Amino acid sequence: MGNGLMVQRIKSAELGIVDEEQDNELPNFPSFIPFLPPLSSANLKQYYATCFSLISGIIIFGGLLAPTIEKVNLVIKELVEEKDEEEEKLN
Repeated sequence: MGNGLMVQRIKSAELGIVDEEQDNELPNFPSFIPFLPPLSSANLKQYYATCFSLISGIIIFGGLLAPTIEKVNLVIKELVEEKDEEEEKLN
């Protein structure tokens, strides 16, 4: 926020002049998520949806998908070891 705008807001507040549009305005912040536009009040819902999706994806992968893949991997290793043992017994 520029100094001139800040001084104007302070003077308006001192005089009791309230500009509701100005009070509800979210300043533009640079994007903290790659490939999204700068954060503003116009695209705030898009940021909420993106953050929710990213966090949900991490939880689902880390809590459900990764352990399941690990268990499947262990079962496959056991089956391969059993097959190798059976082949050794036959030879």
